[in-house]
Amino acid sequence: RAAKERPLTLDMHWQVSNSNFIAQRLRFAGLWAEHRPVPILGPRAVALSARHALIHALFHRSLHLGSTDPDRLIWLYDMHLLCARFSTEDWDQFVDEVVRRGLQPLCRDGLQDLSELLGTPIPPSVDAALAAPPSASMFDQLDLKHPGLRRRLFELLSLPSWVQRLGLIREHLLPDAEYMREGFGADRWWKLPFAYLRRILRGLTRRLRW
Repeated sequence: RAAKERPLTLDMHWQVSNSNFIAQRLRFAGLWAEHRPVPILGPRAVALSARHALIHALFHRSLHLGSTDPDRLIWLYDMHLLCARFSTEDWDQFVDEVVRRGLQPLCRDGLQDLSELLGTPIPPSVDAALAAPPSASMFDQLDLKHPGLRRRLFELLSLPSWVQRLGLIREHLLPDAEYMREGFGADRWWKLPFAYLRRILRGLTRRLRW
């Protein structure tokens, strides 16, 4: 508990991103293997490598925009500062990592926004290297920036098997009963069916936009 007995809430993440598409491409083990120390914050403090930090910042902003959150200067300026410290070697490593992970459209779009909005100097060679799409797809990675049905379908189809896709659908439609009791006030067994129905109808009205 924090000062004066106020409860302290910790946001625990079990993977790098809530996006299935991103989480499959950036796994904790790979990021941890290249972490760097941050001694100014303490002897055990660590941070992502330069290229991983920029990739993370780029997709973090895109996913928030796709969740109807307004754009924020702090996200843009963080990325601006990261880019300002990049050496030629850093940029080369960044491009190699983005291409290897298949994240070119999402990262290129964010860098172009930085250049346009904050005048961040992005080497032309970087933009050119990220211009080629990773593979043909009926959906565009940039759908992740836009709330609605296309984003939901993109996330669903990014899962490698139909077993996982059906699991995701079930998770969205029928989360566990304890979650429903806490989130929807279904404190009696007979209230659960109504709580599930309310959740499904609310989700349909909020998310089924193309």
